[in-house]
Amino acid sequence: MMDFVTALTTLNETLKVSKGLLNITHEMDKAELKLRFAEVVDGILEAKNSLVDAQQNERELLLEIASLKKKLNERGNLEDEDGLLFELDENGKRSDRPYCNYCYVKEDKLFRVRRSQSGYSYQYNCDNCNKGLGVHRGNPTRKGGKYI
Repeated sequence: MMDFVTALTTLNETLKVSKGLLNITHEMDKAELKLRFAEVVDGILEAKNSLVDAQQNERELLLEIASLKKKLNERGNLEDEDGLLFELDENGKRSDRPYCNYCYVKEDKLFRVRRSQSGYSYQYNCDNCNKGLGVHRGNPTRKGGKYI
C-alpha cells in the first residue's frame, strides 16, 4: 500500500513522462495522439488533486482523534453526580469545587459552580448557564452526600 507522499511523487513523475509524450512526432495522426495523452495528463492531475485532498482530510482526522483522546482522558478524571462534575485526584478522591455537567456537555467547557449554604444544606448554581443544581446535604467533597 502506497502512502500519500509516495503516491504524489509517483504521480508527479508520471505527469512529467506523459507531458514528454505529447511532443512525440510519428506518422500517426498527431492530433489524435496528443488528445489521448492530454486525457492521460488530465486523469493524473485529477488523481493528484484527490490525493492532496485525502492527505488534508487525514491531517484533520488525526487532529480530531488527538482532541477526542484528550477529552476522553479528561473525562476519565471527572466523576458525575446528579449534574455536578467532580475532579478526581490521583487517589480517586474528589478535589476542589465541582463543575457544571450541563455546561460541559453542551459547550464542552468546564465551569465551576458556586455554592450557597443555608444551615446544613447547600445549593450549587452555575453562573454560566444560570442553572440551580439542587439542594444537598453533607460534605460535597466526599462521596455519598445526600440529596433532599
